[in-house]
Amino acid sequence: MASDTPEIDAVLRAVDSICRPGSFLNGEERLFVARATREFRSGSTPSNPLLPRAVVDAVRRLTIEPWSITDSHVFEWDIAGLHKLAYLEIISVVARMVAVDSWTDGLGLPNARLPVRVDRGFPIAMVDRNARTTSAWVPTVGAPRADTAMSALPEEEASLFDLLRVFYLPMERVAEVDQPSKRLLSRPQIELIAARTSSLNECFY
Repeated sequence: MASDTPEIDAVLRAVDSICRPGSFLNGEERLFVARATREFRSGSTPSNPLLPRAVVDAVRRLTIEPWSITDSHVFEWDIAGLHKLAYLEIISVVARMVAVDSWTDGLGLPNARLPVRVDRGFPIAMVDRNARTTSAWVPTVGAPRADTAMSALPEEEASLFDLLRVFYLPMERVAEVDQPSKRLLSRPQIELIAARTSSLNECFY
């Protein structure tokens, strides 16, 4: 995939960051999550899973039936060894994979290539010490909202915001209602698409 537009640049950055060690998963584990996301989206089941059943179940539900996840699932996964912050990291990987693949699929482009193998590396916990669990299922910094959902893991939050900036709007412009610069769609048109997509995905926010 040639890097010749801001969107493609963002897709390539997303894939690169997905396949690097995170705060709780190493590079190989994150690559498995990325591959499993694609396999679940295609209707198949990942073969020879490297990760525990709780992780595979979380990836499956996040990918194809996120509306089915309840606080009981998150609690049970935690008991089974999938720490809430590791679950949050998985959300980040799955969300970016679905976003970039949906974009390329929609434009009839090939999906960004995942590496055959990666350097396992070691996870380095980058957790905001101010994160607290309040009314959300995972810890957040400040009140749980759409824009703070990933705040407990600053690197994952930054990577998601990088995609958000290109595919939607920069965070600093979300509250503005004027015409986005260099966009063919008006802000009302952008919001209509966003609202319809959120409705189809059963986004409770």
